[in-house]
Amino acid sequence: MTGSLLRISAASNVGIYLLQSTLASFGKVDQCPTELWIGSNLEVAARMVDGRADVGLMEWWNDRPGFVAYTWRREPLVVIVSPNHAWAGRKSISIADLLDARMLGGEPGTGTGTLLRQALGMAASRIKTIDGFGSTEAVKRAVRAGLGISLVLAGAVNDEVEAGDLVALALADIDLVKSIRLIVPTALPNQSAAARFTAHALVSEELIGA
Repeated sequence: MTGSLLRISAASNVGIYLLQSTLASFGKVDQCPTELWIGSNLEVAARMVDGRADVGLMEWWNDRPGFVAYTWRREPLVVIVSPNHAWAGRKSISIADLLDARMLGGEPGTGTGTLLRQALGMAASRIKTIDGFGSTEAVKRAVRAGLGISLVLAGAVNDEVEAGDLVALALADIDLVKSIRLIVPTALPNQSAAARFTAHALVSEELIGA
């Protein structure tokens, strides 16, 4: 089915690491022209509010009126370390381990800090976080160089883990999972490009997780 241009805005980690296969599969069944814009979570929210995007995909959503937010996928967070790190031979680490580590922070506004505070409570303030790396790609390179460890979406490091460039570790004490949100305006026409993409994205993710 063809139609008007579908404007999708996605947060950096979502658009770079998680969304591409869904866009490809949508393109095989729907010939709607699609434009993808990738930026920060805050910028995606702003583009949805001012009408510059038809669909938004983010690492959080603040339930603004006039929109419907679906949970597109639940993505686990993993701790990444260099293959030369002392933890590289382990499968998991404890929260106590994190409190003594040098944690590298990437793009601000992703909601990871909020998730940590919700899961760890006051203990989260004891984690030594070094901010300013700006993006997950920069963080991954710094971790590979041995500058510290980080906490990232599992899907953001699949290639590096498979290649042996990074080691991904689970947290033994808790399950940290981020709900990736797909946002569309309320009262979306059923046959609109945004509605068709939303239906495809949600069904595709169910099939992947089955």
